[in-house]
Amino acid sequence: MDARSRLLARIGDINNFDLPRPLVTLEEFFTDNNDTMSIGDNPQKKFSPQEFFAELLLLRERKEVADVLVEVKNLEDPEGWPFTNTIWIITSMDRSELPRQLSREFWDNFLPDDWLSYPRLDGGSTEPMTIPNGMRAFGYYY
Repeated sequence: MDARSRLLARIGDINNFDLPRPLVTLEEFFTDNNDTMSIGDNPQKKFSPQEFFAELLLLRERKEVADVLVEVKNLEDPEGWPFTNTIWIITSMDRSELPRQLSREFWDNFLPDDWLSYPRLDGGSTEPMTIPNGMRAFGYYY
């Protein structure tokens, strides 16, 4: 089974919006993903999925970060890759510290539209997250 098929099997009926949005690992979302419409729809700077992957892997490797997860939103093109507009960062850092953990080029060209908190207060529903003691989860929504 290829990476896209594994991801589709993992997320199930992603277009059923009554179900919580799946949270998948960086590897599940980015392995073999070359669909530029799957993440980062930003008219100022178009990062490839693999550039996102590299940046988010570096963030996840930090000792203050327990995990980085991708919230899968939908699958508009049955032949394409599922789409995301939210990255969850589980960390002991304050949200204001997160920009300094990303490359300047990435941060300067890919500012979030908003930050989400977990548990969610915006009415959205995601799969549950495991958050270690002393940490919290921030959703980088763009």
